[in-house]
Amino acid sequence: MTRSNSFLHNSLVSMTLIAGGVAATGCVDPAEPATGSVQHTIISNGGASPVSPLGEVRVTGDRVSLASAGWTQTDPGIWTSSSKTGTGSIVIGAEGHQRAIARAETDLAALRAGGGSPEALQQQEAYLDNLKSAAEAIATQGVVPFAVSCNIGFVIGPSSPIIPGFIGAFAGAQLVCTGGTQVFTVQAQACTNFGCGPVSTFTPTIGATPQLFGTATAGTAGAACFGIAAVTPPGVSASASGPCG
Repeated sequence: MTRSNSFLHNSLVSMTLIAGGVAATGCVDPAEPATGSVQHTIISNGGASPVSPLGEVRVTGDRVSLASAGWTQTDPGIWTSSSKTGTGSIVIGAEGHQRAIARAETDLAALRAGGGSPEALQQQEAYLDNLKSAAEAIATQGVVPFAVSCNIGFVIGPSSPIIPGFIGAFAGAQLVCTGGTQVFTVQAQACTNFGCGPVSTFTPTIGATPQLFGTATAGTAGAACFGIAAVTPPGVSASASGPCG
């Protein structure tokens, strides 16, 4: 595994967990759990993302809006997008998350009844669990107007463009604010044909310098992969499925 891209320097916290062994660079969370034979690496405070975001959300005061083109609103608070390589969704606010949870529960039941593959079931379960976690955080925090303006860019897709040499899936968010700083909680999880990595949680204070936070899980190039990331406040989630790479 190679970690040689330009922004992986002192600001990078990376970790690979392999079976019962741990190899670490920089500061790591000692409570981060191993996941059997699944390998994963964490990016914390990693500077600007080297790839374009899946989608971007803008927050100004108490207004949260989708800032990316090419998305279709399918329900209140839910937007979807599709391409030749996969599908994505962005969920905003309490109502959007409750609707997304109901839909995810229906889809999971259908997968179980139809004998879905273990990988598909695990990815759908991870999606549902992350939506529920975000919904709980939204309910706890309530609506808190931002005193600054912030952009949240969700970076979800193949991991090798983010971490050269690491084939698999990446899920995370790039954050930047103007007019001051804002504290966020970012949760991210990536799943591949090897399984799902753990949910990684970050609580950064963000200002005018774009910062990337997320996690990558190893997988086979071209295999069906999935990632989800949630940012609270303001209470937004994004997910995408597509090939590992």
